Amino acid sequence: MFRYKLRTLLIVLALGICLAGCSRPVQPSSPPIGMPATYLVEVHGGSFTQTAGGSTIYAGAGLNYAKVENGRLTVNGEDYGVLANADEIVVKEDGVVTVNGTVRKPRQDGLKEAGSP
Repeated sequence: MFRYKLRTLLIVLALGICLAGCSRPVQPSSPPIGMPATYLVEVHGGSFTQTAGGSTIYAGAGLNYAKVENGRLTVNGEDYGVLANADEIVVKEDGVVTVNGTVRKPRQDGLKEAGSP
């Protein structure tokens, strides 16, 4: 009798551990080896909106422009840091930058892209 209770307890614990591990949210996966990461960029400015996708992106509208190169985001000449695969970037007309719906501020080290004011 004790043997069956122990077996049942072990099965219930194993199932509980598996189910607890399966309840985590799914994270975007890294691209396969040799494949570049891809991003979606939407830039608003004036009465224009430009949307672009890919691994290296240059997009601009009105006074705003965004560049994604080597996984780094630059908006209006300011460095906004590293992106993850499948990130969605929106540059609003007022220059506010969001990545996956979360506002992102430029890096505070004062670095600017060469040639920007």
